[in-house]
Amino acid sequence: MWFNTRQQVIMIISRRSIIAGAVIIIAALSCFFIGQEIVKISDGLQQKENLTRLLALRIDNIQKLKDSLTILGSGDVKIEAVYPSTDNILNFVGALESLAKQNSLKQNLSFSNFAPVASINGATVEKTDYTINLTGSVTNLKAYLSQLENISFVTKIGSVNLLAAPPFGWNGDTSITINGSLYARQAQ
Repeated sequence: MWFNTRQQVIMIISRRSIIAGAVIIIAALSCFFIGQEIVKISDGLQQKENLTRLLALRIDNIQKLKDSLTILGSGDVKIEAVYPSTDNILNFVGALESLAKQNSLKQNLSFSNFAPVASINGATVEKTDYTINLTGSVTNLKAYLSQLENISFVTKIGSVNLLAAPPFGWNGDTSITINGSLYARQAQ
């Protein structure tokens, strides 16, 4: 095809340039919007992958906790038993009286008021100071102290005082005073 004028050639080139420019602009916009969608999808997939890893980690932690609780069994009940309620320390008193009776000792107990010492996960731990006065033979006192070490309560012995009375000394009745603290859960 022969073109007659220079003006027609310029017009044809201009039209085709505009069409080519429009196609380039449309392609660039399409690439931009498609790229934005790809970024959103990629970010979403990355977030889902992170959440999946986090969920897997939590499931693993839950399984470990279940395994630990299975191993613990009724240990939580035993743990609560060593911290009696502040309004019911009769089991502790009964354990001390049983030790004294088993070892043929005369025993006198006294307790102070409870005072808070710590708060653990919303539960308050309190303590009361106590004094145990015992009278009996040295052998029996030694057996009592040995068994007191194995008592199933959280207690702390602060001091132990021995007094051997004349004329028999250690061969006669001996007095022992034990000062300690008992830890208990605050009554609900």
